[in-house]
Amino acid sequence: MTIETWDPSKPENDNDGYVIDETFLQRIIDFMTIQILDDVRSFISLEEQQYHQPIMLQPKEEWLARRLLFSTDDIIALIKFFTLAEMQYSHWRAEEHSPVIWLTQILRQKEGKIDKNLLLWIKKESDNKFLPNGAL
Repeated sequence: MTIETWDPSKPENDNDGYVIDETFLQRIIDFMTIQILDDVRSFISLEEQQYHQPIMLQPKEEWLARRLLFSTDDIIALIKFFTLAEMQYSHWRAEEHSPVIWLTQILRQKEGKIDKNLLLWIKKESDNKFLPNGAL
């Protein structure tokens, strides 16, 4: 069992220094491609969860900079993963900063619209009121 400490002088959303790793994103895509169940808990260890937690708070610009790297199917896989990860990994709550919001915007740019079934799936799998469109 690990006990975390809280440092009041450290910002709550401290993601300084974290860089989105395209290899990690590709691992997610590969995993989601073969994943049958809506369960991502076994995908990464607790240590990896802690290390990659800042990915949930990366700014929109970081995601938009990677928009050309992935196909439509890849983006959908990432949307599904981050929707589930926010619910299944402790400390991965992102609310209005969720990468799902930015990935959904990228998908809209590529496709012009989002499939209704994907929108319904996101709403069913998440209690994040900001998904998929962000703060209105």
